[in-house]
Amino acid sequence: MKKILLVIFFITVTSFPQNNNLTLPQCVDVSISDVILRDTISSKLILGAENIIPNQDQPPFTFQFFNRQKTQLLTCEFCPGDYLYSLSEFKVQMNITDESKLNIDSLGSKIIVLEDILSFKSGKNIEIGIDVSEVIKILGKPINLENEEGSDIFHYELKNPLDYPNEKPEPVTIEFLNSFRSHLYYGIYKFRNGKLIEFAFGFPMP
Repeated sequence: MKKILLVIFFITVTSFPQNNNLTLPQCVDVSISDVILRDTISSKLILGAENIIPNQDQPPFTFQFFNRQKTQLLTCEFCPGDYLYSLSEFKVQMNITDESKLNIDSLGSKIIVLEDILSFKSGKNIEIGIDVSEVIKILGKPINLENEEGSDIFHYELKNPLDYPNEKPEPVTIEFLNSFRSHLYYGIYKFRNGKLIEFAFGFPMP
């Protein structure tokens, strides 16, 4: 009986480090195609446990996935020291060249094709191809805007006052960051000709 209780406790603690009823700040997104940041259950169910086991000999711990047509590439980051199967960062980008559609990444690792996913869509319905105005409507105005080789890049950022004493965020921001045990949240959205071509968000390594 004691062994069973220990197993249940371990699953509960490692599967849901965040509060599932949490109110998110406007600029925050926490999932891609139902895979939730730092949620071990959703990452195993959607991506496959066997596909997100870190190789301790090859940091950084990055895992890549194609959508069904191999037109989009999802990159997931695992933070060393975090729960196994817990992913801290997501990046979605267009994948339009024939060479990049090979199922091998730059380190020689296999890129998994997720046959059930037509497009990588965030929990706030953000996906490649939507208008810049729609992203602003969903996330609000970015804190910083830059232009790089003809592309507009929006930056969003939230800092935890426990790590950044000069920051004075709203209570909802503090609750969010503390719930995910994070010092910082970021979001980066890249547009060309008014259309989203790449985006990333999550909790970077300290």
